[in-house]
Amino acid sequence: MRPPRVLLIFGLALLIGGCNDRQPTPEEVAKDLAAAGRANEAGEIPVLVYHRVGRDQSFAPDFTISARQLRRELEYLRDHKYYPINFRDLVRGHLDVPAGKTPVVLTFDDSSDSQFTLLRRDGRLLPDPDGAVGVLLDFHARHSDWPLRGTFFALPRANPPNNLFGQPRLAARKLRFLLAHGFELGLHTLWHANLATVSDEEVVRQLALNVAALKRLTERRDFTTLAVPYGVYPKNEALLRGGRSGAESYRIEGVAEFEYSGVRARPPWTRGFDRLHIPRIPTGDDPGESRAALRDLERHPRARYISDGDPRRVTVPHARVAKLDQAAVRRGHKRVRVMP
Repeated sequence: MRPPRVLLIFGLALLIGGCNDRQPTPEEVAKDLAAAGRANEAGEIPVLVYHRVGRDQSFAPDFTISARQLRRELEYLRDHKYYPINFRDLVRGHLDVPAGKTPVVLTFDDSSDSQFTLLRRDGRLLPDPDGAVGVLLDFHARHSDWPLRGTFFALPRANPPNNLFGQPRLAARKLRFLLAHGFELGLHTLWHANLATVSDEEVVRQLALNVAALKRLTERRDFTTLAVPYGVYPKNEALLRGGRSGAESYRIEGVAEFEYSGVRARPPWTRGFDRLHIPRIPTGDDPGESRAALRDLERHPRARYISDGDPRRVTVPHARVAKLDQAAVRRGHKRVRVMP
């Protein structure tokens, strides 16, 4: 007699994923199987890119959204079971996401004043509620299940208002605030340099000094992700992995692209994942932008990454096993579970 499907699945889970000394309760087994049955951790992950938020909409209209638009997009993401992680977490495969939800990465380029301005209110310096950081803080306060996550690719020596969010005297305070609240700081060169038009030495200098500036202001050094300005790469892409300029050095784990293709990212344990070319989707309503890309995932749910709730394990439907890069799975110290 053929065993029940639940027993087959549970047996397969033990065979592939191993077992613990403590036997799970029937309720835990049922919950775990229900989550795994929907999981597809070889699916696609949207990485969204924002520039200016609120403030003067005429300053850069093609790269500016209102605070209301950002709030609306966050509401959409939460309502449709997305869950924010930092860009570095995607690159490293640290996808600690509740069961049934899809990771989403929010990235912010150019460190403009519209993203983070401190205003004095009642004797205290507080984030502008209509800037990107203010909107994220308010959204988290109203929805505790939406953690504070987001990656800010910063420009230390850009012209105002992009010189580390404007307000130069408050730059260190702002950067430390972001890190203390769970956000990530990434590299974007010193002043938005076009890396395709400068020498190899200048590419290395731009990135090494980008790290040095952030290190000086934060006393941290773990700045290991980069968004290439204009979405343009240097002729020698190997320079993006790491280098040294004088006494300063850098090591980059992942590079974010920027193009209007609507292509979603892949998890790092799948075939074709390229840590130097991780696609991002601009926010907006035009073709190739976030509205169309997110709704396309809603129409094709089997293409979407769905978490099983266990960051130590990769659960995939049997039909998606071929998408896994087994060597990458091993490097990430993950267990694989295949579901019918």
